[in-house]
Amino acid sequence: MAASGAGSLVERFAPEQAAEVTDYGALGASVSALASLCDGAEMTWLCFEAGGALGEHEAGRDQLLVVVDGAGWLDVEGARVELARGDVGVIRAGQRHAKGSDVGMTALVLQAPSITIA
Repeated sequence: MAASGAGSLVERFAPEQAAEVTDYGALGASVSALASLCDGAEMTWLCFEAGGALGEHEAGRDQLLVVVDGAGWLDVEGARVELARGDVGVIRAGQRHAKGSDVGMTALVLQAPSITIA
């Protein structure tokens, strides 16, 4: 994350500064923290190279995956859906899921103990 300092109004995501994901049989996936929120919630950037993926695992918290660039897929409990820019994937705590991209994708991920969809 390239930042212009404490209290800045703009935070710029820098993919080259993201850390490689090594859990869940990950391939071509990287993550960068964006914000810690109340009640243990957090937001992160999640990037997949073309062909990248995170293997199946159980969600520890509710998750929203907001695609901001590229396209990808989300498999929740064996139901796979394709995701495009602007789509929001919803994963509930305890659900087995995997995610990835055939062409490359950047997403914002919100994780929280409980998320209510408006």
